[in-house]
Amino acid sequence: MDNTPKIRRLLSPYDIPSDAVRIHLVENAAQPVASVVWPENKLTAGGGFLYPTNIQLALERAFDVAKHYGFAEIVVIDEHNQWDDAAFGLDG
Repeated sequence: MDNTPKIRRLLSPYDIPSDAVRIHLVENAAQPVASVVWPENKLTAGGGFLYPTNIQLALERAFDVAKHYGFAEIVVIDEHNQWDDAAFGLDG
């Protein structure tokens, strides 16, 4: 059985599933960075937040969080549609 979390991009912050790890894309000094946020569940004891870092590291951290705390999905929140899906290995 494959326990790899699914990942998808959202263009609206209003469609975020309540049980998914979130990667929020932002710019810092004109460079794209991402923070990782996850909600409380039976394994997290309160949810959590990782400060903005480069996108690839944020993606790795999101997968670690999802696997460790049992989240089945990771959503990339890209409100401004600024970065392409290839950076995340998404299909579109």
